Amino acid sequence: MTTPKYPYQRVRQYVLEQIKRGIWKPGDHLPSEVALAAQMAVHRLTVNRVMRELVNEGLLHRRPGIGTLVRDTKPGRKGLPFGEGLVGLVTGHHFNPSNNPYYGEIFHAISEGLKDDGIYLMPLGDVGDFLETLADTKGRALQKSLSAIALLGPVDRQTYAVLEAINHPVVVVGVTEYNGPLPSVASDDRADAAEVARRILALGHRHIVHLNASRPRRLEAKLEGFLEACEFAGSPVPYRYILDADGLEIEDGKKAVRAFIERGLPFTAVFGGCDNLALGAMAALRESGINVPGDVSVVGFDGILTHVAAGLPTICTMVVPRREIGTRAAEMLSGLCKGQDIREHVQLRSTWFSGGTLAQAKTDYLAA
Repeated sequence: MTTPKYPYQRVRQYVLEQIKRGIWKPGDHLPSEVALAAQMAVHRLTVNRVMRELVNEGLLHRRPGIGTLVRDTKPGRKGLPFGEGLVGLVTGHHFNPSNNPYYGEIFHAISEGLKDDGIYLMPLGDVGDFLETLADTKGRALQKSLSAIALLGPVDRQTYAVLEAINHPVVVVGVTEYNGPLPSVASDDRADAAEVARRILALGHRHIVHLNASRPRRLEAKLEGFLEACEFAGSPVPYRYILDADGLEIEDGKKAVRAFIERGLPFTAVFGGCDNLALGAMAALRESGINVPGDVSVVGFDGILTHVAAGLPTICTMVVPRREIGTRAAEMLSGLCKGQDIREHVQLRSTWFSGGTLAQAKTDYLAA
């Protein structure tokens, strides 16, 4: 291909080639005009001219305060009742999809599902960031661009009330506990935790430690489902067997179980509210010379860490259908963008992954 002589032509050809070759896909942000000008050694006004012309030709579109994006030419986005086919992703807490396997997989499934309908997902930070943005001068432009909002992950009840009152459709994603007026999709953690309890009890375990975390709300339904199933089976879990870890990391689970072991209470199984906590439990047991599952069984939840290293056995866990949650959320958001009346609460069942950490109960470990 012949290199154009004039700067304007070089910039235009470069942008069109990036789009044609799929390097810049529909919904992708282009580099800033300053960055592109520096990259191509041209004046910023030259880049600005190219951008304005491609916007007028329908290949790009600008969003005030957001940037320039590649426009989708598919007909699916036409006729949206309000906004411009942009869904804002608001998270209940700070997370990066690249290093958060639980919410990251849901995020990517939502993004892919929306792109199939020519609708794009734009991360807007956590709830605090989002509400601050709405309050400043950029907020008005952002609200005009948005067609819907996806809230991924739990927030406090007061924040739900704020989101329920804004003038955009909102779908709550990945929060089993939410039962308000907004449509939602999540795993059925209560029912799935009850299934875990039944599997553990069926193998003769009666002194079972439940490893929970005090701060994240997304573990509440798991705790409730587990306790209810144990009580229904005639094996209620004493309060002292419910451990509140400081967080959701492996080290948090390790610390909580180590402290429990030091108390000398009899137990044959540990159920971790997430895989990280269960892995921490396994590490604490191993350091104390307790064999898993020969002495004590361990079960996790989420299905993220089905393969572990450092000589630990493969963990038994419930695998949450994260991709399906994201796909269903995308369907709801797409429908709301198109003016459909969607109010349902969808809860999807997890599947059991049989690893090597759950066995028939023997004599209670540390029993007198």
